[in-house]
Amino acid sequence: MGSYDMKAINRKVVKSRRFRRDVMRSIQKKGFEKQKQKALEKFDKHPVTQEIRGGESASSSVEELNSTGGNLFTFIGFNKGTDPTYPVRNAIEKLIKIKFPRFSAGRKQIRVSYSVSLPTLDDLTVVSPMPWGSGSWIERLEKGISGFDSYMFKAFGEGRSGFALQAKVGGVRGAPNQSIRGTGNIRRAYITEIIKDFRKEFRK
Repeated sequence: MGSYDMKAINRKVVKSRRFRRDVMRSIQKKGFEKQKQKALEKFDKHPVTQEIRGGESASSSVEELNSTGGNLFTFIGFNKGTDPTYPVRNAIEKLIKIKFPRFSAGRKQIRVSYSVSLPTLDDLTVVSPMPWGSGSWIERLEKGISGFDSYMFKAFGEGRSGFALQAKVGGVRGAPNQSIRGTGNIRRAYITEIIKDFRKEFRK
């Protein structure tokens, strides 16, 4: 009987575009897409995401804001009718992807290994500009956004959200902010928390 060099045959197989394409499809069907959807669900279900999507009338997950009747949407100052979480989710969906897999051919088997590319905080700050001033709202929320000491929640017609304004000295437009409570900053763990969960999910 003749003999076959199985290692040489397998090397030829792994060079086949069709084989590589079929392997990628198999990886996606068997687990990657499910993990990706779970990661997106973590973003969708996060209290901050839901609060901001809820707009000016949403209840707040932040105790200090909840006590005023306000929320993150009005405190940050997003424009009424907008969804600032949409571009962030869209970026997450595009940035979670399979890196080119590696194929190694042996005599008895073909081994396939791959890694997953995940979004970083820097990636997402680019698509989350503050509605006023500079910087990213997701980054500033993590570090602390100032202005809570002069934040007022009410159905105002002038504010960006239509529901909140900064109290001004003497009630005069353009005057310095008037402090009406002691605490000045609002800080909330958000994207760093979600990215950490992403990494855990894709290590499974």
